[in-house]
Amino acid sequence: MPERDEIRSEERSNGTVSPRDPALQDTWSRFPALAGITRKTLSLPMIYYVYVLWSESAKKTYIGSCADPDKRLADHNAGRSRWTKTFRPWKRIWLEECLDKKHALKREKYLKSGWGRQWLKKQIT
Repeated sequence: MPERDEIRSEERSNGTVSPRDPALQDTWSRFPALAGITRKTLSLPMIYYVYVLWSESAKKTYIGSCADPDKRLADHNAGRSRWTKTFRPWKRIWLEECLDKKHALKREKYLKSGWGRQWLKKQIT
């Protein structure tokens, strides 16, 4: 069995270096220089998103925030949210990026207010 250093040097020479942790495989394939580096290790805040969903069947909007908007939309459409499961299917009509959770929750609260809904309606139409 080859030694650990031999494996690493062989991987480096043929350009197929990949992280040992399967969770990092996707990140590694897109950004090889960033393998194993996460926002947490760099002390960067987690990016959060504020989104607006539209239900064509019920003619309703839903405003929320999360760290992974694609996964969250799939959750809404799969019925894993108490309020939104009745009005499926949902499609995303608005998405905003926020620096951290605090700012995302503040923006979500604004968009749920009367002035926020009015502003959002002007932006979408």
